[in-house]
Amino acid sequence: MTDVYGVSGLHLVEVSVCSTLSVYGLSPVVLAGFCSERKRSCCCLRAKRASELRKMRRKMEAIKMSEPVCKPPSVITLGNIWRVNVEISFAVTKALTPKEFGQLKRLRDLLGLVTGEVVRWTIGNWRAYSLEVQYSAGLPCFPSTPHIGFLLAHAATAVNIMHSIAKRKAVKSAADIRLMKMVEDSHERLKREYEKPISSTGIE
Repeated sequence: MTDVYGVSGLHLVEVSVCSTLSVYGLSPVVLAGFCSERKRSCCCLRAKRASELRKMRRKMEAIKMSEPVCKPPSVITLGNIWRVNVEISFAVTKALTPKEFGQLKRLRDLLGLVTGEVVRWTIGNWRAYSLEVQYSAGLPCFPSTPHIGFLLAHAATAVNIMHSIAKRKAVKSAADIRLMKMVEDSHERLKREYEKPISSTGIE
């Protein structure tokens, strides 16, 4: 990061450290070597982190490609999708708890084939999704990072947003088609339930 004077924060830190060390009588050559080593160390850390993210992206794509389209993804697969996407988008590394795996199972029971797509989209668009939930549900706040319980409680909002986006696309992916079919089937099921005749005893 560069400040208004065009000097990077890292450079300022190095100058400060070098100035401090000069008090103890270290030579300019030693100081220059120390600062150069700090720069190399920072570059190595950035390169290592970038390499880890690339590996995670490849792993995420492998998980995505391995999902069968004929049945919902397993809870373990959903857990991997959640963990990898959260780490890539928010740099948060955290193992899921048994409670969170249970919430993912309930989410899968609710969303079926499109669960993986909903999880990916929601994490990638967390702030926009959470703001919509906050507005529509009248919530005072929302989690700053993805939270499985929050998604489970407001899964319908994510599906509705994704359905609206999919409908506007000129070219629809297989995931878009699955999502639209799920929403349309859900609407038809609710419509049939609403139109069922009810006898005087309340039993058909």
